[in-house]
Amino acid sequence: MAENLKTYTDFLLELSPAMDFPQLCSLLGSFSSTLNVSALKVFTVRDFLFENVYQFGDTVSLPVLANTTTVLADQKGRLIGDIESEDKFLRLQYSSKISAEQDLAKQRQILSHWLTFAAVAFNAKKKEQQLQQLKEKADLLRMVLDHIPISVYTKDMDMRKTLANKMELEIVGASKEEDVIGKNDSELLNEFVNMGLEHDSAVLFRGESILNLEIEYVPGKWGIISKLPLRDQDGNIKGLLGITVDITEKKKKDRQMSLLKDLINNTSDAVHISFEDGRFFYLNQAVATSLGISQNDASRYKIQDFDTVFDRPGIWKRHVELLKRRHPEPLTIISKYTNKKSRQDYPVEIKVRFLELDGIGYIIANTRDISQQQQKETELRKAKELAEAANSAKSEFLSNISHEIRTPLNGVLGFCELLAGTSLNETQHNYLSFISSSGKSLLAIIEDILDFSRIEAKKLVFNPEQTHVSNVCEDVIRTLQLQHDKPEVRFILNIREPFPECILVDRTRLRQVLLNLAHNAVKFTEIGYVEIFAESVPMGENKVKLYFAVKDTGHGIPSDKISSLFNAFVQLDNSLSKKYGGTGLGLSICKRIIEAMGGNIDVSSLIGEGSIFSFSIEAETCKSDTSLELNTNIIKIKKAFTHALLINSHANEAAILEHYLQTADIDTIRCKTMEELISHTGLHQNIFILADYEMVSVVPEELMHNLAEQRQLLILNRFGYQETALLPPDTLQLEKPSTREKLFNRISFLAEWRLSKNMGIHQQDKVQVDTIQEKNKSELDSSTSKKFRILIVEDVEMNRKLLSMTIKRLRKDIEIDFAENGLEAVRFMQNNSADLIFMDIQMPLMDGIEATRQLRSMGETCLNVPIIAVTAGVMNKDKDLCLEAGMNDFIAKPFSQERIHEALNTFL
Repeated sequence: MAENLKTYTDFLLELSPAMDFPQLCSLLGSFSSTLNVSALKVFTVRDFLFENVYQFGDTVSLPVLANTTTVLADQKGRLIGDIESEDKFLRLQYSSKISAEQDLAKQRQILSHWLTFAAVAFNAKKKEQQLQQLKEKADLLRMVLDHIPISVYTKDMDMRKTLANKMELEIVGASKEEDVIGKNDSELLNEFVNMGLEHDSAVLFRGESILNLEIEYVPGKWGIISKLPLRDQDGNIKGLLGITVDITEKKKKDRQMSLLKDLINNTSDAVHISFEDGRFFYLNQAVATSLGISQNDASRYKIQDFDTVFDRPGIWKRHVELLKRRHPEPLTIISKYTNKKSRQDYPVEIKVRFLELDGIGYIIANTRDISQQQQKETELRKAKELAEAANSAKSEFLSNISHEIRTPLNGVLGFCELLAGTSLNETQHNYLSFISSSGKSLLAIIEDILDFSRIEAKKLVFNPEQTHVSNVCEDVIRTLQLQHDKPEVRFILNIREPFPECILVDRTRLRQVLLNLAHNAVKFTEIGYVEIFAESVPMGENKVKLYFAVKDTGHGIPSDKISSLFNAFVQLDNSLSKKYGGTGLGLSICKRIIEAMGGNIDVSSLIGEGSIFSFSIEAETCKSDTSLELNTNIIKIKKAFTHALLINSHANEAAILEHYLQTADIDTIRCKTMEELISHTGLHQNIFILADYEMVSVVPEELMHNLAEQRQLLILNRFGYQETALLPPDTLQLEKPSTREKLFNRISFLAEWRLSKNMGIHQQDKVQVDTIQEKNKSELDSSTSKKFRILIVEDVEMNRKLLSMTIKRLRKDIEIDFAENGLEAVRFMQNNSADLIFMDIQMPLMDGIEATRQLRSMGETCLNVPIIAVTAGVMNKDKDLCLEAGMNDFIAKPFSQERIHEALNTFL
């Protein structure tokens, strides 16, 4: 049939003017009853199979078997639907055989023409479908070309563009393809044209193919280009196909990576990157050298080949999982690597982290050979051990030296204190004071050296205890007043209220710092005052911040010297003609103590005006019994007095006293002269006078006696200078400077007299009765009191005598026994009893520690006897040994009467 289609085409064209599609439909209308032909449904016969003609009477039947095709068409014959095929068996009937044959011949001709027309229509539809498919493929191809990140273009033989996708349009800077078609590179690009012409010529005129050439195709843009010749059916070149893959970003990253690799490769640290299984991805030269391999061979190895720790089953996997959990935080580990060439291990510190890029996990490690570091650490450790051994030897040496010096010094100072209580003339008293002062100076030097040694050895121990800061400050000033005879220097105590009655702090260390700072202030002050200032700032429940300052009006400190004041062995006066002495350790020790207590210390100074040394610490407050007594005294004072007259020549002292009185709601009138004071005495009935002794010399004798008799006068006098020549015998006095508690306690005596007078009882009679009652009670107690027995265990005779004489001077109700060593003490206690034992530590035959242990193991008789160490060993370890052995207290030599008195009152 395919061949027939060509031959019938011309015939159909000739027939078509005389017989169009509707006519064909009309001709076929005779078959409508059999073939179901309609205007839109046409049946065409492809093959005819004629059989015998059958005649039945007047009817002739002509059976026809046809393969029919159904075509959906409109009235004009245009195909508008699908084509379906099916087999039909037709039976045509005629009146006669002749008419049947004639009609059959006619129908054959018509059907043959229709067959050709339907075949052409079918072929047209098929071509239309093929063209549509080609168009769809072309559109799809174009869409692909415009969306791929690759430049695609074609050129003709004149090197003009015939096609350009969107990527190519971006390269040449065009917005649509029409702006590019028909143009060559010189019209589109200003640079790199010559290189493009060379490539195009090679392809178009020599038939060469350029494949995967990396070039800078436009300024700042890099790509991989390929150019291929386009040929026709005869093999002739008719143009070229160009492809450009942009690699600019890759080029930049490659350059950055190259720079980074160069940087990493030239660093002294070893850097390597591996995959999750441990295979090396990259390593720099430092790693390659340390591992004994080549950089090029890195991919052949794993980390497990060099680190034996990771070579164990499961270790590397757990390590990677740990890194993933910590990501992005790095992990630092210490391990060992093995050099492949030398077969030697070396320690490394590895800082390693996990990183994931494009779904691939990497282990990034920065390794550092720490062989030298470990060697230095070993050397440092050995040096530290040697230093600690040397420091321990030094501490032991200092302890022994201190013990040997304290033992005779105990006798010097102890007997000086006993001798001072005997009848001596003025010259003897002066000599004795010089001996005592020299001994105490020597003791202070020993204490500084020992403290500095403790600080260096980091063995400075703190023992917080309930402390009344006012008492500590007053004690410091009393000590300075005894040590320094400077009438032109006033000592001022300024504790700003409100101030906690009691705090938890190491009382001894606080006193040490204040005394050292105040001692320096007095040394460098010839005239003026030295003031100890204290105030507190609440910091929440039971917490306060304490601020202390020691102020003076001395010479001042040069600004260039201040920064070195707290260095050890540094003194302000280092000349050969040293005036002030000292070791240069005091301020350094103070700084270390305050810092160890969590505070800081500072200094400010002006030449010719004085200095201020200040420090602050934090502490806890605690309950105190003194607050009850203070409140009781304040209530008495407020009942008896409403006003106070205050006269003092020193403004600072007067301001402090006025502040104290204000806390008790006492209105204070400050008088500048005695005349002014006298003028105010009659203005208020409930008034008392607080006067400085230096100001009362001009007061008339009659007025002075009247004020004293009426208990309206309280005289403030320097410590140790209680003059009575100008005062009536019963004048009430108070040593200055004084704490608020002591001031109110003394004023309360005036208040009691005033209140008792108002009740009709004369205070003098009351005092007399109280004195008689106290005397009778004392005599009764003396007659019925128990005698206590004390055992002194001491190998040095001088110390035995000193301690026994001190005890007998303090108490009359004590009997004393002696033992020269620990062994004698144990034997004594086996057959005797004692109420208290004073025990030396370093003794022959048996020391005090062992003696205490044995005494404590002897049963109930010795188990509860108080044992007090009295020793020249004052290191922390000495005290700890004593307490661990079972002793109850610790007294350092040289001891004072006050310390022995405190122990007797505590344990008897």
